[in-house]
Amino acid sequence: MDDKRTKIQAQLDAVRTSYIASLIGKRESIRSNWDQLKSSWMADKYDEIYLIIHGLAGSAETFGFPQITQQARTVVNYFKKLNPHTAPVSMDEIHEINQEMMELLKLLQQPK
Repeated sequence: MDDKRTKIQAQLDAVRTSYIASLIGKRESIRSNWDQLKSSWMADKYDEIYLIIHGLAGSAETFGFPQITQQARTVVNYFKKLNPHTAPVSMDEIHEINQEMMELLKLLQQPK
């Protein structure tokens, strides 16, 4: 019975390690798409970044990262208020989202 538990725990650890490794790529995709969106609003970049962050909001807590889930949800909620086809009308909106985005990127850099 202990061998079975040990094997299962090893498999779970491997899945978690793989998830953590995937955060690097997700972080870079988010950062890159966000930089592009800030300079030139494009619906396809909005969609890409939204899907990545929405996925983090749904998965991070499962792997032991509730702070990432919470911050991703905050960013997703901002994005839900935006029109993917029209840039935000005020710099204040961009600034608010940018602050939350930077916090998410920080959490993704050093997941705890």
